[in-house]
Amino acid sequence: NDQQMFVGTSSGDVLKIALGACVYRQSGPHKSLVPKGVATNAIAPTGDVVVGGGDGSVSVLDRESMKILAVTKLASGVTSCVAAPGVHKDGGFGLYCGTDSCNIYYLKYSPTQGFLSELVQTCHSQAVNDVAFPKGYSEVFATAGSSDVRVWHVSEARELLRVSCPNVECKCVSFMPDGGSILSGWSDGKIRVFAPQTGRLMYTIHDAHKEVSAICGSSCGGKIVSGGVEGFVRVWRVGPQSQTMLASMKEHKGPVNSLALRANDSECVSACSDGSSIIWDLSTFHRRGELTANTFFKACAYHPDESQIVTTGTDRKVSWWEAFDGSAIRVVDGSETAEINALDVSADGTQVVTGGGDKDVKVWGYDEGACFHVGKGHSGAIAKVKFSPDGQKIVTVGSEGAIFIWQNMPLE
Repeated sequence: NDQQMFVGTSSGDVLKIALGACVYRQSGPHKSLVPKGVATNAIAPTGDVVVGGGDGSVSVLDRESMKILAVTKLASGVTSCVAAPGVHKDGGFGLYCGTDSCNIYYLKYSPTQGFLSELVQTCHSQAVNDVAFPKGYSEVFATAGSSDVRVWHVSEARELLRVSCPNVECKCVSFMPDGGSILSGWSDGKIRVFAPQTGRLMYTIHDAHKEVSAICGSSCGGKIVSGGVEGFVRVWRVGPQSQTMLASMKEHKGPVNSLALRANDSECVSACSDGSSIIWDLSTFHRRGELTANTFFKACAYHPDESQIVTTGTDRKVSWWEAFDGSAIRVVDGSETAEINALDVSADGTQVVTGGGDKDVKVWGYDEGACFHVGKGHSGAIAKVKFSPDGQKIVTVGSEGAIFIWQNMPLE
């Protein structure tokens, strides 16, 4: 009836204000203030006051006495809460709470049993650096976040697995083509390999780079190709018991931003911020060709038939190259305002998807070189884009911490 207003304060108490007379009536909780202040509050269907604290506490206060009826603690600070409509048979109610670690909880309150909590949705709370699908499997994908690697279910948009490494940042992630492991590169220079179903650490390659910036696995499952911020491209022979470096190739003079490997593991291409993309012969471990442009190369990918390479970078252009001799085939403007950070080629070779600082997801016809679809939704720069292996979905991740799953559309 709009006769009273409840105001939460940064000092941790809730004030009851009479709106008619515009006077202070009462405050609570009585025995203890909410640590780190009251971040949010809501009116429950029963008329009681729900208070979310900066320390992660959720409390129910009696509307008349302002005494605490029940309290629970979530893993991180509460930023928002909203009551579900309706009162339960036992006189309780449901409540949705969001936290500053990007988790959404459903809390069921009962006057006799207190709170029961259920985690209903999660996401990264900081920038997402990379995304990858397993080869030939479109139901799950992995992301690299600030301090963890997460595996997600596509159709249900929910987290299946999380592997955390405190105080280090995951820069890149990939699946071994046989699906037997998740490859990840970290800011501490280590390559960590995890089991895809349990998240168990299978092995670690120490001092792989100063900072691992790109990674991919070979089709045979026995080699890893990695790139670092110092410009090295390194090839590793890996197994459960031992991991040894086969070659260290140093021609780049800047960070290696992307790697693409041929299906037969005979060569790979590396995109670097020094203005070159180098095609490496992985049998001799020497340069076989070079793509040069007035740009910081940000991403590269082979066409499925491996006859051409597509690159993009800070010059805001998407370029097609001949894989045999590195000659330029086509260059189109990919953006009018900002650099392009990522691209991917669909499994059937008919589409290219790009994303970058303009926050737009663009789908191009591979043969036509024209943009057919534009997706808008990101509020920060797009870091990586990826087609699902079946071509039905596109997953994009950004600097704002968001993960977008787009329905891919045919070219028209």
